[in-house]
Amino acid sequence: MKKNTNEVEPIAEQSGGFYLTPEGFATLQQELEHLTMVKRPEIADRIRESQTHGEFAEDNSGQLNGILNFVSYFVGSIMALAATIGAANSLYAIVDGRRRELATLRALGFDSIAIVASLLVESILLALPGALIGALAAWALFNGFQASPMGTSLRLAVTPQLAMLGLGWALGMGLLAGLLPALRASRAAVTAGLRAV
Repeated sequence: MKKNTNEVEPIAEQSGGFYLTPEGFATLQQELEHLTMVKRPEIADRIRESQTHGEFAEDNSGQLNGILNFVSYFVGSIMALAATIGAANSLYAIVDGRRRELATLRALGFDSIAIVASLLVESILLALPGALIGALAAWALFNGFQASPMGTSLRLAVTPQLAMLGLGWALGMGLLAGLLPALRASRAAVTAGLRAV
């Protein structure tokens, strides 16, 4: 049996769910308007009530999104600060262990800017694998995850834009963590560094 191509599809399947097409929505709206004009007040009351519940659910989902955004940014900021401090501590230890090498570079004629630039590039390169692993883990664990807190359905999506944002933040944290150790290494006295064992 051949399907009529002029027939309007009121419901379309997309991303594992069913959604109204624009034509299906227009048809549904016409049917609802027709039902509200019918002399059956109980039907009209039910339609108005369902619209009120829909607006209530929409308001609740907006409040829930606001709370989730606040909590995620607050917790994320604390974790980012802790990670930056931990990375800076590690980079201080790396710089301290390479005092002789850095002093030799300064004695050979490398200026402070070259030392700072090399240490900043090193700190960014150290942050890159962690950033990539974090982005892949977030995609593997949370992409497509569905939760229903307080009756509101949430579907998490790790988009390429979100992954790039995470990579940018991680590399920025690596740069920030390497800044103070790099400045300290560039100001160290050459003679003291050459005597270091």
